[in-house]
Amino acid sequence: MQSCRSFHHIYSLVSRNKLFINGVNFASAGAGALVETRKGSVIDLQTQLGYFKNISREIYEVGGRKLRFPSLWPLGCAPFSRTTEPEGENKCFEPVTPYVDLHNIEISKVLQKLQSDLKGFKYSIPEFHTLMGDIINHPSKYAQYAKLPFIPPYLLPHNKLFINGVNLASAGAGALVETRKGSVIDLQTQLGYFKNISRVLREKLGDTEAEALLSKAVYLFSVGGNDYLFPFQTNSSVLYTYSVEQFVGQVIGNITQVIKEIYEVGGRKFGFPSLWPLGCAPVSRTGVPEGENKCFEPVTPYVDLHNIEISKVLQKLHSDLKGFKYSIPEFHTLMGDIINHPSKYGFKEGQVACCGSGPYRGIWSCGGRRGVTEYYLCDNVSEYVFFDSSHPTERAYEILAQLAWSGEPNFDAGNNNYVNTTIGKANYWPYGESFFHYPTGRFCDGRLVPDFIAQYAKLPFIPPYLPPRNKLFIDGVNFASAGAGALVETRKGSVGQISLSGFYAKVIDLQTQLSYFKNISRVLREKLGDTEAEALLSKAVYLFSIGGNDYSFPFETNSSVLYTYSVEQFVGQEIYEVGGRKFGLPSMWPLGCVPFSRTRVPEGENKCFEPITPYVELHNIEISKVLQKLQSDLNGFKYSIPDFHTLLENLINHPSKYGFKEGKVACCGSGPYRGILSCGGRRGVTEYYLCDNVNEYVFFDSAHPTERAYKLLAQLAWSGEPSVTGSYNFKALFES
Repeated sequence: MQSCRSFHHIYSLVSRNKLFINGVNFASAGAGALVETRKGSVIDLQTQLGYFKNISREIYEVGGRKLRFPSLWPLGCAPFSRTTEPEGENKCFEPVTPYVDLHNIEISKVLQKLQSDLKGFKYSIPEFHTLMGDIINHPSKYAQYAKLPFIPPYLLPHNKLFINGVNLASAGAGALVETRKGSVIDLQTQLGYFKNISRVLREKLGDTEAEALLSKAVYLFSVGGNDYLFPFQTNSSVLYTYSVEQFVGQVIGNITQVIKEIYEVGGRKFGFPSLWPLGCAPVSRTGVPEGENKCFEPVTPYVDLHNIEISKVLQKLHSDLKGFKYSIPEFHTLMGDIINHPSKYGFKEGQVACCGSGPYRGIWSCGGRRGVTEYYLCDNVSEYVFFDSSHPTERAYEILAQLAWSGEPNFDAGNNNYVNTTIGKANYWPYGESFFHYPTGRFCDGRLVPDFIAQYAKLPFIPPYLPPRNKLFIDGVNFASAGAGALVETRKGSVGQISLSGFYAKVIDLQTQLSYFKNISRVLREKLGDTEAEALLSKAVYLFSIGGNDYSFPFETNSSVLYTYSVEQFVGQEIYEVGGRKFGLPSMWPLGCVPFSRTRVPEGENKCFEPITPYVELHNIEISKVLQKLQSDLNGFKYSIPDFHTLLENLINHPSKYGFKEGKVACCGSGPYRGILSCGGRRGVTEYYLCDNVNEYVFFDSAHPTERAYKLLAQLAWSGEPSVTGSYNFKALFES
């Protein structure tokens, strides 16, 4: 009743010259322990045992000691068993159940006795019966991510209400009716199908239940790409009739109209992943002269503008339509990184398709049904990013789905990704390589201190403030901007300049970050009411990492700007007035000892850049005084000052004590100590060095520690003793 039963040691009846070092399989589908079971048509267990005896006589006698006997499944619930039940009863075939139950009891007894009688005999009985029964009775419990069954296509003949969803997509279709007209189902027709479904739902469920279902549903779109590719594939006159702006405007206009109509029918939640880099798909690369090995760039302006405009449209709809919510998973950046750095994600090939023909296997001949009968099919599809000329493999789709499902806070790049700067960003490889496996905008190979603190506090990753989203930031929000300081003058608007550290970028200063916080507090009060908002704001912990850029920036620019701690005091008071009560301000690191500071020291001296040290030391003394005074003056004010300075100093000077090999040289960068911020090759210096094992390094790039180092800092902040954190550690702040 169960296929491939009996025991396994992986064997085959086909003659070959093998020693079966890795195992052998004796199983025969349909066989049983009794010779009489399907006698003559299958191989019974005794005969199977005979095969094994040819190798070793008896399993135990020749050395076999470890056996595994999964419990029998609920056989009466298999589809072929259910066919014996009267139609419409929808239940399992119960007469076989006593046999299964007794078998599972007796096999356990037998194995226990063998273990008692035979020295060294070990066994395992995986509980397949209970698990399989639960899977059969509660299949949605074991479905992917949203715990829903696979979403069926609309046109598949069946009598369904599509309670769990429906797929209206049509491969090759676009937002414009003209895109592959006649051979696909265009977006307007798909909208018609949806309206028909909503009508049927109202008829069958009633208006109230149908409206609840429609408003709860998530509407996922993947549209626009075919509209932009099709004109290039057909050399359409549309390329010469309309400008990029005009053509993208038509596509966005159609999409906007469809969204509004779905909203009118009852839809409220929409998912719009950004378009991939379409010019880099195998089918597009075939349009590039042979040997150039690059993407097809003419389509890129359309894709880039589309992604900008769809974001604007969704923001406006969110503003105009009550209850409208949306998500824009950043598929463009992730897919671009997978294509360009496939090995980072476990692939071997990012440009050539698994199945197809021609250059890059970019001719859509997979399967031999589209005019070209000969095609190539790879041996191992899991090594490829693209399955055919236009579509990713399941493995690649899974990575994209993980981003869309839970990656918003993980993938949303840092706030600087939304600032007009090309330098102060880390949204490209190799940033993010260790934990997220794609660039997140964090200046690190993985997680930062706030990420670990969120984990310890059992919170999700804290998202940055600037990416477009419809959120109240109930679990927190990150205002940080890499390179920013407490002073407005620190890197103020200096886009396009490269300093010694490689970092003069436009940033979001502390005052602007404070204004963001005030805006959030206002929204919280509007949405939650004053009482609940005040409780949330007072319960929150406000983590600062500020001041270091103010001190290092004047040395990089020979500026006369001086920093005063009164700025932080002012911001702390402002946050207190809005409702904040609990503050974490780690002490400043030994800034003169980071790789980019060491580059200012004469070559060969191998020491820290000392001129900055007095500023750091005085800052740490004065900020402590400020916090003590605020605690004295402001009722309920609490703070923690984790001693990051001493810990990082020890990591730098004694790396082996903490499991590192290198404390002074960065993993990624160029120049002395790899102290030039060239990691990733996007800041004017294209050549850089990337270490083989990031876990051996304290610093990832010229100014920022590795994830491993950040984790040690976070652990100190979270659970350190009062001698290294002050009156409260972060854990105590969260619990107070």
